[in-house]
Amino acid sequence: MDAFRRVRKSGQKGFALVYIALMIVVLFAFVGLAVDMGHMYLTKGQLQNAADAGALAGVSQLPNVTVARQTAKQFTERNKAAGETVKVDLNDTNSVNGDIVVGYWDKKTRKLLPVVPIGKVANAVKVMTRRTSEAGTGISTDNKPVDTFFAQVVNWDTMAARAEAVACRPPKPSAPIVLCQSLCSVTTFPFKVYFNQTKAVDPTGVPNALYTVGWTEFSATSKATELGPNGTVAKLINDPDHEIPLGLCGETLWTNNGLGKTIDILRDAYLAARDPSTKIWTVLVPIFEVCPSSVSWGESFTKLVEYAEIDVIDVKTTAGGGEAYAEIQRIDCQGCSTASFLGDKATLVK
Repeated sequence: MDAFRRVRKSGQKGFALVYIALMIVVLFAFVGLAVDMGHMYLTKGQLQNAADAGALAGVSQLPNVTVARQTAKQFTERNKAAGETVKVDLNDTNSVNGDIVVGYWDKKTRKLLPVVPIGKVANAVKVMTRRTSEAGTGISTDNKPVDTFFAQVVNWDTMAARAEAVACRPPKPSAPIVLCQSLCSVTTFPFKVYFNQTKAVDPTGVPNALYTVGWTEFSATSKATELGPNGTVAKLINDPDHEIPLGLCGETLWTNNGLGKTIDILRDAYLAARDPSTKIWTVLVPIFEVCPSSVSWGESFTKLVEYAEIDVIDVKTTAGGGEAYAEIQRIDCQGCSTASFLGDKATLVK
């Protein structure tokens, strides 16, 4: 009996050693997988940093699309992922699946449109960084999957990773107020523009109809006569994301020289948006060929010929008596093809 027991115990020890050996293999497999997965997370983070840098650098060069694309590539490729330089293709054809895509970021749908809609400008750059075997138009052929360390034991030789970043430059603030083209040549600052043309005077106090301001809905059909708190003009003033429609440059549109409650809304917008120290509100406004109507509460049908960036330092309503006006410290008129509509601050939106 003693001999039989010794044989059985010896056999149990043998099985235990087999189990231990198997567990060690499994344990090493899990440890190896954890190491490789950790390495891939690190690689993905490095790819994300490269994409972020490239997108932010590229969008800063808009509206020059060519320079934006080159800058995005340059800053992206200053980074490494898994020990190798990140490579991206310029994607000059702007293929939607390419490494660098320049287009229009639609805030409502939160999508990048490779084809810029009519009346808009390119305002965003997308950079896709890869360590994959993907191929196609606009995708760099220099990339390859990352070799694993331990997962090769289970026939897992490589892992793939990629990252994406979209940077956008929101439009500069704008206002649906109309100025005469003649004001682009003014050299005396500051000056006031009046909502009643019959009361308009130049900086020296001499009556001058050129110093007139009006409203517009950027429409060839609507005369912008609804100047209440719920009218289109009021909504355009209150919309922080409103973009001046570039596609209307050269079109004949309606303007209005009235007041209503809209002047109060404009003043509220000025007070809310002005710089707290300088009291300046910098906005883009349309410039029309002919001044707004020559009479108060009148409309004019005239051509939008260019745009201007203005520094507003005061908006006066009729409250307390006197005429309503906007006071301007600077005016920078820009042609339709050269106007800069994008804000200075770039942000990552994806």
